[in-house]
Amino acid sequence: MAGFAIGEVVASRDRRFRIGDVIHGDLGWQDYAIVNSYERSEYVYKCSLGYSDEELIGILGVTGLTAYFGLQEVGRLNAGETVVVGGATGACGAIIGQLAKLAGCRVIGFGGGSEKCRWLVEELGFDAAVDYKGNDPATDLALNCPDGVDFFSDAVGGIVTQSTIPLMKPGARWYHYGNVSTYDSATLDAPVDLGKAMTPTLRKICDDRNLHPRFLLVFDYYCQRLRAEGELAALLKAGKIKAPTTIVEGFEKLPDTLINGTLRGNRYGKLNVRL
Repeated sequence: MAGFAIGEVVASRDRRFRIGDVIHGDLGWQDYAIVNSYERSEYVYKCSLGYSDEELIGILGVTGLTAYFGLQEVGRLNAGETVVVGGATGACGAIIGQLAKLAGCRVIGFGGGSEKCRWLVEELGFDAAVDYKGNDPATDLALNCPDGVDFFSDAVGGIVTQSTIPLMKPGARWYHYGNVSTYDSATLDAPVDLGKAMTPTLRKICDDRNLHPRFLLVFDYYCQRLRAEGELAALLKAGKIKAPTTIVEGFEKLPDTLINGTLRGNRYGKLNVRL
């Protein structure tokens, strides 16, 4: 089972890495991993010193960089714009929303349940939150976006996408990096249709308003990783951004955590399992 992780080097034939170094890579669900550090070397790297494990695997790792480069390359935010964040209580969404607030935007996040929506506003500083499990999330979102939506960060699909598209302005930016609402419905015989949420009406809106989801592979931007890491670390140190984390202890917890923690959303921020 693949999985990005950080781990301590116990033996190395690569002169770039020494015993005791903490590295980031696709180390998998296992206690020990043999890594070809020259294959996909962009995400096998030595972690910076002075940060906690949670920060290295979270806001300073794939999670934070997915948020950072998504806003840099797709968001291109301007102060005063309206931003909608799907999966706002999750690892990446929580960072995207806070970065958008720092850019001077009005930020509305989707959360599952009143408690999570309250957390987005009171803990992370979002301007408003919409419960996607509520009776009418589309109407609730519309009430919070009277002037439309300039940027949509979508990691969920489903009702979140369906509620947001009608409010997007012509040419609005759309960062699409996940469809978590459909992941647990896939089977070998019937893989997930990522376009299932797109009704003919929504497709017409997209055509009429020139709306196109932008998919971004974060590793394509890893030549800029150290700069991005430095900026995120400075914001974290200055207390301008929070990096919420949920920790689960124990190797045996991995399967249940993936299903109940990730796909069913029973957590806040970055979800980590400590082996």
